[in-house]
Amino acid sequence: VGVPEPAFSSSEAGAADEERSDIAEGTPAPVLKWVVLDAAPPADAGAGPPPEPVPAKPVPETDLADLPLPSPPAPREAALAPEVLAALEAGPEAWSDLYQSARTLEDEGRLEEAISAYKAAVAADPGHAATFYDLGYAQQKAGRPNAAIAAYRSALERNPKHAHAHYNLGYLLQRQGSLGAAIASYRQAAVLDQDNPYVFYNWGEILDERGDIEGAIDLYKRASELAPDGPPGRDAKARLDRLQEKGAG
Repeated sequence: VGVPEPAFSSSEAGAADEERSDIAEGTPAPVLKWVVLDAAPPADAGAGPPPEPVPAKPVPETDLADLPLPSPPAPREAALAPEVLAALEAGPEAWSDLYQSARTLEDEGRLEEAISAYKAAVAADPGHAATFYDLGYAQQKAGRPNAAIAAYRSALERNPKHAHAHYNLGYLLQRQGSLGAAIASYRQAAVLDQDNPYVFYNWGEILDERGDIEGAIDLYKRASELAPDGPPGRDAKARLDRLQEKGAG
């Protein structure tokens, strides 16, 4: 999966009703007796006119607007694509087919199906860092940062030298305000991939906000040198010029 930009944008079954009638065939049905509620019993049964029926109580009108709306159904994961189901039937050896199916689904824009396929691949063989990384990237694109962070960390447990996983993890942590953890991830990413301008730009952004002007200048310089004509390089150059003017003033 490609490198993201700027974040390496890479049934409760119902129980059967077993109630059976115990009335034997030919047995007379029981007599149902009507009871009039709130009516006084006659003083002398069979004497005088029958009691007046009790009028029914009016049913209060209900404003439909006052009724609570039903809760929306909980979101469900996308059903597994046919090709993923076919691969699952092949057993644990199907990891490669599942993984390739997931990538194809993602490339086709079928993101939720791709996420389900990546999860199936992880279930088939959880030892591959690439599967967790691509799952994290798909979750990131789907707007689920916490799920993406968990997947990136799982990728790094299997391959601590996965530079893009370090960077994407840092990017998401930075957006969540975990700046110290973000710096730690950017530092690892910079060691493993010294040519990624986004690492240095975003890291510099944190130091800039913290007031570490010298550190921010060094990082902005590196980002602008790596991508002088690209978005991170141009933005880094603008920030660099502002800091230098501020220092000179």
